[in-house]
Amino acid sequence: EIHIETSQSALEAFEDNYLDWAYVDSTHDYEQTKIELALLNRKVKPRGIIAGDDWRENPKHIHHGVYRAVQEFLIEEPSYRLVFQEQDQWALSQDTNK
Repeated sequence: EIHIETSQSALEAFEDNYLDWAYVDSTHDYEQTKIELALLNRKVKPRGIIAGDDWRENPKHIHHGVYRAVQEFLIEEPSYRLVFQEQDQWALSQDTNK
């Protein structure tokens, strides 16, 4: 099922632990990505996948905010780990054994 609306309003409409996986490719803004990750932390099922686009480690890159937000999320939510990162694609999953 595809939903076309802002990420925040779409995610808020889902019940917690509803999604098996989610792919983040919205504004690429640091603050917006932080909001999306916080919402997805509740909306994606345990052991689900949060994936996305525009992993840019270079702080001068226009989409570096995605990288920064994901790195901070991993520190703030230690049950998650980076399970995939290639070029600008990335994926996180929750380690439910922690």
